Amino acid sequence: MKSNSIKVIYDYQAFVIQRAGGVSRYVSELIKCQDAKVHAEVFLGLHDNIYIDKNIRRHASRALSLEAPRMRGRRKINRCIWNLWSRFQSCDIYHQTYYYDLVAPRKARRVLTVHDFIDERYRSSTQAGQEAIKEKHSAIKSADFMICVSRQTQSDLIEYCGVREEQTAVVYLGCSELFKPNYGERENVILFVGERAGYKNFDLLKTAYGKTPDLYRNFKLVCFGKKPPQPAEYPENGVLEFVSGDDNLLSDYYRKSAVFVYPSFYEGFGLPVIESLRSGCPLVTSGGGSIREIAGKFATYFTPSSVDSLRDALLSTVSASPNPIATREAYEYSLRFTWENCRRDTYEIYRSLL
Repeated sequence: MKSNSIKVIYDYQAFVIQRAGGVSRYVSELIKCQDAKVHAEVFLGLHDNIYIDKNIRRHASRALSLEAPRMRGRRKINRCIWNLWSRFQSCDIYHQTYYYDLVAPRKARRVLTVHDFIDERYRSSTQAGQEAIKEKHSAIKSADFMICVSRQTQSDLIEYCGVREEQTAVVYLGCSELFKPNYGERENVILFVGERAGYKNFDLLKTAYGKTPDLYRNFKLVCFGKKPPQPAEYPENGVLEFVSGDDNLLSDYYRKSAVFVYPSFYEGFGLPVIESLRSGCPLVTSGGGSIREIAGKFATYFTPSSVDSLRDALLSTVSASPNPIATREAYEYSLRFTWENCRRDTYEIYRSLL
């Protein structure tokens, strides 16, 4: 490590809480393309995350880095070994990648990325939600500085946790270069991406699609994600197709679909919003949480509690003629959300804390 470089240690949490998803993708992008003035080391622990490739592994600590299936006790093993290992490490910045209470390396300034306030808004009445909120707020209290992925998340952080604004900064997430626009014809596909339960509001789309003949007779509904639909998730009419795969396959679906629907009540950022705009896929969305902040004027919005509102938005979008100019404008707008910009702004925060 060069004497004038900043040493940053990242923990394992993002790579263990999910096999794929926005949190772990974000951390992997921060780690794998370091500049000459930032020296990264990551404790991967026992994991099964799809974003860990050779670019991540070259920054991996020798303490514990092993691909392992999800199993009982994995979280406890990772925490115990991390807490022992970190006591003997020193660095300039410890970037905590999620909210578990871990021992920080010696002499480190602690940076925490805050993604959303879903638990506070939608799960505070459950025991699991209360435990998650307690752990999260403890991590926030321990942090020297907090990175927020949107102004919405920053506002929520100040409201729910009483954090001073000067302890925070907004750094937007990016979009993979795999996602490229299609200016031509599209297939009769209505696309939904990601988890479907709870605040993701998939039931509204299922109902609007299944009750609208012009939709279910002419289009199939494709759910791209990790878990196949349950029987209750199938619409009463039409075709629901489940697809699972990597970003190459996902980008193909964005490019060929007639419309991408994002009915979520709330998002802290919403990576699929930028992925769809980058791919030139018409976006129909609720605008909940950060979505209007991220999508701007390049989406058709509907009321997230109204089947009729979503139905009307879908019908107007799929019946419209292709508009290459609008597609180009949406693509150019999306270019402000890059992983290069995210890394640059994050590294500047690291430097400002020293």
